[in-house]
Amino acid sequence: MEDILGRAKSLGIKFEKQIEKDLDRLSELQALLHDAERERTYLKEEGDETALHDKVIAKLWEEISARSEKIR
Repeated sequence: MEDILGRAKSLGIKFEKQIEKDLDRLSELQALLHDAERERTYLKEEGDETALHDKVIAKLWEEISARSEKIR
C-alpha cells in the first residue's frame, strides 16, 4: 500500500488532508500487519507459540477495516 500511495502522490494525485492522513495511517497498519503475519508464520514453522501474534493481527485487521470504511 505504501508504494501505491507514494506512486499516486508522485503522479500528482491529490487527496483531501484528512483522507491523506487516513491513507498514510492505513498504509502503516498494512505494513505492520504484513510484518506480524510473516513473523507468526516463521514462529509457527519453528513450533513456537503465536497467540500474541494472533491477537495483534486480529486487532490490526479490525483497525484496517474501520479505517477503510471511514475512507469510503
